[in-house]
Amino acid sequence: MVLNGFGGMPWFAGLLNDQQVADVVNYVRTHFGNHYTDALKPEDVSEMRPHLSVEAE
Repeated sequence: MVLNGFGGMPWFAGLLNDQQVADVVNYVRTHFGNHYTDALKPEDVSEMRPHLSVEAE
């Protein structure tokens, strides 16, 4: 439910490649008071992605 707003966050599935997703996640994990020491690799993102194409969603 959205009250007095513009709606939910738009989808972006399929717009970011594995490296870009890893870069964003690693940025968030090392900023805003977060102190993760291990980095997410593009290979990790690839393993976590659903095995569906964007058209199938």
